[in-house]
Amino acid sequence: MILKLVLNHHSLPFNNRGASERGILDFLSILKTCRQFGYKFLIIDDEQDASLMQLELSKDYFIRNWYAISKAQSKYQDWRAVLLSIETKQSLFEYQIDYSIEVGLMGENKGKNTLLSAYVNDTFLVSFATKYLWRKNHLPVWVYNLKEDSEEATELLNLYDNLSIEVHRKELEDNQRKLFNTANKIWKNRQVLFPNLTLLQDQIGKVLQNWSHRNDILDKARDSLEILDKFCSQWKNGDYPDYQHNYLRKLGLNSQVSGETTKTKSNPRYTKERLFWLPDGREVLCENHIKLPNGFRMHFYSDSEKKRIYVAYLGPHLKTSRFNS
Repeated sequence: MILKLVLNHHSLPFNNRGASERGILDFLSILKTCRQFGYKFLIIDDEQDASLMQLELSKDYFIRNWYAISKAQSKYQDWRAVLLSIETKQSLFEYQIDYSIEVGLMGENKGKNTLLSAYVNDTFLVSFATKYLWRKNHLPVWVYNLKEDSEEATELLNLYDNLSIEVHRKELEDNQRKLFNTANKIWKNRQVLFPNLTLLQDQIGKVLQNWSHRNDILDKARDSLEILDKFCSQWKNGDYPDYQHNYLRKLGLNSQVSGETTKTKSNPRYTKERLFWLPDGREVLCENHIKLPNGFRMHFYSDSEKKRIYVAYLGPHLKTSRFNS
């Protein structure tokens, strides 16, 4: 399974260069965010330049012009890197399709192949917010079947700025889950899925690569990792001054999270089980843990200096002075 987006070049051009310069940043921001959800390729029309450099944003102003001018400004360095890293497929259809189906915008008589591609591939359009028509999260279209001489109304999912990403976040997350639906895939793609976390290889890596436990445990573990990653991202942005359990709850964690009891921490035998080595050579106490189904626990360490969380243990309940800690 490969997740793909469809470039809606019909949404161009912008009215002027200023709008183009704002629009290209929205476009690149969409692609950068979608990549984090596992969307690897941007499908473009066969007649478009595969590098996108020849895409005309407004009259006589192309992406190549923006790229050349932006070199003089360091603030655009990361965005230039995003542009150069875009992987495109220069065909709207991976296989030969039956052109007895046509998809067009409501109010228009002729279909567009970009709309057909998004419909056939069951994926998102990426549009430029040039006018109200393309600033819709759900694009109303008609689908005509020539063989059956029938027409139906439906909607295509449309991305055009960061707000539209938030509207469609659930669909993006659901598709990401379908893509990374096994423990081994979660481990292999951990840096894409959880860029703000470090999953310790000696324990977490071995557990995920050799997963033989219940699926509901894995689902809850993944939910917890997503919340931890989200917290770290906002922590780095200054939204939180430090780590606290209740911050995870506010972000949607629906599993219990806590530290160990004083009695457990004071017992060297129990403490030893919770000591883990970080990649930088530090040995730390990972007392904080999230309670998962069937008595499983996920132990982690929050680094206040790096504003990063290290996930150290995923498995059955470790020994404690009180089993319900």
